[in-house]
Amino acid sequence: MRTSTANKITLLNQTVLECLNETSEQKVIKSFTDAGLKVLGASFGFAWLKSRDEADFELIYKTANLPYAPMPPRRGGHNSEVVKTGLPYFVSALKKAPKLRYDVSPYMKSFVIIPMVYKEKTYGNIVLCFKKKKIFSREEKSLCAFIGNGAAQAVTLNRFYSNLENEVAKRTAQLQKANRQLEHDSAEDQAILSSIGEGLIVTDRNGGIILANPYAEQMLGWSKAQMLGQSIYSFLPLLDEHNESIEQSRRPLARALASGQKITTQDFSYSIKNGRVIPLAITASPVILDGQTVGAIEVFRDITEERKIDRAKSELISLASHQLRTPLAGINWYVEALVKEEVGKLNSTQKKYLEEVYNANLKLVEMVYDFLNVSRIELGTFNLKLSSVNLKEVSQGIIKELEPTVKAKKLKLAERYRGEIEQVPIDRKVIRITLQNLITNSVKYTPPRGRVYISIILEKPKGKPTLRVTVADTGVGIPKKDQDKIFSKLFRADNIKPLDANGTGLGLYIVKSFVQLCGGKIWFKSRENRGTTFYVDLPLEQKSPAAVPSSLI
Repeated sequence: MRTSTANKITLLNQTVLECLNETSEQKVIKSFTDAGLKVLGASFGFAWLKSRDEADFELIYKTANLPYAPMPPRRGGHNSEVVKTGLPYFVSALKKAPKLRYDVSPYMKSFVIIPMVYKEKTYGNIVLCFKKKKIFSREEKSLCAFIGNGAAQAVTLNRFYSNLENEVAKRTAQLQKANRQLEHDSAEDQAILSSIGEGLIVTDRNGGIILANPYAEQMLGWSKAQMLGQSIYSFLPLLDEHNESIEQSRRPLARALASGQKITTQDFSYSIKNGRVIPLAITASPVILDGQTVGAIEVFRDITEERKIDRAKSELISLASHQLRTPLAGINWYVEALVKEEVGKLNSTQKKYLEEVYNANLKLVEMVYDFLNVSRIELGTFNLKLSSVNLKEVSQGIIKELEPTVKAKKLKLAERYRGEIEQVPIDRKVIRITLQNLITNSVKYTPPRGRVYISIILEKPKGKPTLRVTVADTGVGIPKKDQDKIFSKLFRADNIKPLDANGTGLGLYIVKSFVQLCGGKIWFKSRENRGTTFYVDLPLEQKSPAAVPSSLI
């Protein structure tokens, strides 16, 4: 008996092993059903299997000698009880019972329904039938449980591998589709890069070149292979207006990487492979991924022709301004004489109209002088003329001119002067235009009852004079989106246009140009609707900002 039981277990184990790699559920169920027939000595059998979506049972296998057609399992029947309990159901002496839908006693005397259950999941039932009465021993009942469990595990593996194969096939198809799309996108991107009429270089966060388009190769004279992997800072030095290499921190790409913002400039040039220097319009933008700056893109174009056109325009403006200056001065003199009634009495209406003409002419004269200054700067014909200047006197003279506006708006104006500023060797015109623009803007764009602070300090660290001018206000401020353009020619921030419709947008451009011409620096801090503070350092390197009341910053 022990040998017989051992042989039966061996047969079932062999069946389990054979079904491990079987991909057909029908073959798995057939193998276990046939093995059950052998180990229990059953006459015939069949099996029900639930589909993958766990709908109704379907007849998955039957032996060739099955003498009748089984009907699908129903609720309340023997199969239903087996599904609920998960245990084999044995009938040793079959009688026509109420639970049977039809009489099968002519075909069998005993049967067993073996549930295929694994980890509380029921896949179906195997039914083994006996033509003669069968008394099931304890070992046979254990074998039935073994058959059901083995079949269930085999079906579980089958479905797992099948799902895995389907998922692999699905993922493979998706990957192939993605690869095709990537190849298409890559070809499309390459076509776009090749067609861009501007140089384009992409770097990593350290400035290492990882991409260059054909136009960049053509413009710079270096092949992409020569540029890739090189540091843009050392391989492609950027030059200032004096053809001197600028420090890394001033480069637009370095500033974009550091700030995470787009930087645009036309102040620099590249020295290309053949030694020629080409002026550039450069836009550097950070590449941000998951909130981190991982690289930058620099787009640049040759603006040699634009510079020529600008120079021609500057020459034309200079010529026109010179021609306009004399007649405007004459108009100013004659109108002033009329207003003062030097050539005869005027009635009130005539005097009012002439005063309007006089004021309009003054504005026109100021505009002509602005245009003259711009043209001289751009043509390089503006020469510094140093003289001994009393900066306190210049500053207070400008404040005196603005006194009517200060009083009308009830502004609180504070001044601070420190150091030997009574005799400063500097260009009088440059410092007056600088102070006039900064102070006038603060007064003009500060609302009533606001505050304006002016500080002029001259220090001599290590015997070298350093002039720091600070002008702060509680005015409308500069919108963040406009701050990188505030020193551009003809640019005016959106929030000041309603306050002053007649501005030219040249003032700060001229100031910055003059400051740079003197070897100085100008910068600012601003918050919209909270105020602005401008700093000017002349002529040496920047020192720490002068003390400014915290309420004005």
